[in-house]
Amino acid sequence: MQEGRLDPRKADLVAQAKQRFTQTYLEQRCYPLTDRINLLTHFARDYKLGCVTNCIKHTTTEILRRTGLQPFFQAVVTNEDVSEPKPSPQPYHLACGLLEIEPPEALVFEDHDVGVTAAFNAHCAVRKTQYHELTVALIWGAIQETNAYLKEGINGGHEG
Repeated sequence: MQEGRLDPRKADLVAQAKQRFTQTYLEQRCYPLTDRINLLTHFARDYKLGCVTNCIKHTTTEILRRTGLQPFFQAVVTNEDVSEPKPSPQPYHLACGLLEIEPPEALVFEDHDVGVTAAFNAHCAVRKTQYHELTVALIWGAIQETNAYLKEGINGGHEG
């Protein structure tokens, strides 16, 4: 066995231990996030919202439920919903399909290069930013930029 490699016979035990740790962590650290709830409330009126993650479904559902964010998402795509997780574009293609939008109409906020690559390769508009940095002003500015880009592409760069 190579040094630094997990013994395949112990993989299930490690996975179970990780899930127990994750559950304890969620119980101790996940709580309703008023500022995030207010942020999503602001945009949920006019936009379809989705969550795309490389987490497993159970963990994702628990996080969204415990933070009070679950009701805002019309689509939630986890690594269990696709055969190829991020950095593959597959999760974003699935999310766009569930939201009934074309990828160029999607505006993605990602906090990791793997997710940025996935969204970019799915042909979504993507902005790299940390979750805690998201504000109404930042999101609104990105929406305006994306809308201008889409309008320019539709009009071929001409006024019309």
